[in-house]
Amino acid sequence: MSYQRRHRQAGFTIVELMISLTVLSILLIIAAAVLTHIGGLYQKGLNQSNVQDDSRGITSQIGQDLQLGPAASFAASTSYRGIGNYQEGVFCINGLRYTYVLGQVVDATHHGVWRDQPSGGCTTDVASMPTMTGAAAPSASGSELLNNNERLTKLTITKTPINASDNLFAISVGIAYGPDDLLCDSGTPNDCKHTPTNSTHIWNPTAPVSQVTCRGNVGDQFCATSYLTVTVENRVD
Repeated sequence: MSYQRRHRQAGFTIVELMISLTVLSILLIIAAAVLTHIGGLYQKGLNQSNVQDDSRGITSQIGQDLQLGPAASFAASTSYRGIGNYQEGVFCINGLRYTYVLGQVVDATHHGVWRDQPSGGCTTDVASMPTMTGAAAPSASGSELLNNNERLTKLTITKTPINASDNLFAISVGIAYGPDDLLCDSGTPNDCKHTPTNSTHIWNPTAPVSQVTCRGNVGDQFCATSYLTVTVENRVD
């Protein structure tokens, strides 16, 4: 007499398989959203760190030049030279020249803040200064103080003596990273967020303001701004 064993095979039904796939899909979507958010935060932090580092770098370089040269050697252009949508200016510090343009995005052929030492001496005559909006470098020698895709929003150097004998200089530097539609012309918190499609507060490089902020809309990870003011004392005079 023979016995036949019947083995019952366990498995998933179609309904169970569909439920499992649905749950897995939801988990993958959540994980992708979290990773995208983390990536955006990282990119935002990286861009913010870069513009802050560059602001500190420019104020440090200018501050060093002001400290080591005679205070009387500092001179600034009294007006801007407007070319297209941009405004250019120049500072002279102990024979060194800082030529700058407000609003122009820096790339391989366009510049923002150029530091050099012209052989013929530095002049604050904006009519004769090298152009910053052309494709060529402002001079054969010198260096660009901004990184690619950044733009200068403010650069002022003001002698601010507390007493008549003081040689104090206030240096203010503003830098922005990002396209025009992500930048705002108001430093008031949330002033640019109430109507994201309203162009009222989109920054206009033809009329630069003291402080530029990010609008805080979609794509904000590709926007960063920095504004820094320091005071240095001339130590030579």
